[in-house]
Amino acid sequence: MEKNLKPDYKLKNPNLTRRKFEDYDIEKIFEAINYDMLYFRFFNLKKSQKDKLVKLENQISEIKKEIIEKKSIIPKGVSKVFKASSFSNFIIIKDDEGNEIERIETKQNSKGICLADFIGEEDYVGFSSVSVFLNEGVFENLLSNKDFSKLYIINSIAVMSAEAFCEILHKQVNVDFGIDNSLNLNSVFSNGSGKRFSPGYPSIDISANKKIYDLLNAKEIGSSITESFMIEPESSVQSIILHNPKSDY
Repeated sequence: MEKNLKPDYKLKNPNLTRRKFEDYDIEKIFEAINYDMLYFRFFNLKKSQKDKLVKLENQISEIKKEIIEKKSIIPKGVSKVFKASSFSNFIIIKDDEGNEIERIETKQNSKGICLADFIGEEDYVGFSSVSVFLNEGVFENLLSNKDFSKLYIINSIAVMSAEAFCEILHKQVNVDFGIDNSLNLNSVFSNGSGKRFSPGYPSIDISANKKIYDLLNAKEIGSSITESFMIEPESSVQSIILHNPKSDY
């Protein structure tokens, strides 16, 4: 196992402010969407299907205008940087005064490395929770008109908007860490330091969703968490954000 995984620097005065976004600018989120993933993941198109791609792009473009006009989807989120340290494969979460308030277990990969290995003795970690809500009036209207095609497209855009919003809050957390100079969305998918990881993937068990949800008091934005640790609405993403540029899994 590699031994020099801890950060070889210390963050200087990170901003520990809890940030809550009740109705984030959907146009900025649309700019950050990974459209290739939208087209190929939700509509099973291939790059060679140029005519179908152009048709879908035009259709989604019109629906996005309608979403903005009618506020068909409402993005909400919360993020915060916490003081942290590590013990074995646990990330120790602390309050602003440095008192332990939670422990999150991380899983070792085939090389014996886990996310806790990237946390220093006196360090910081970020968390984010985002949800994109469907406007109930718009939803009911589409159902009553049996416009299931448009409903599917709007729902697909909502899911990808949640991913994009999570990347935007990753950028915000990097700013709060003090490792990014500004919230420049042009570079939202090219974060120079650290990475974000979500529960339910190999590095963190899905049960960590509950701990992140409670640490951020994400209930305030209107989302909920099930007994199986899934966040509702479906178009929701939670993440743990490490500033260490060595971070990987």
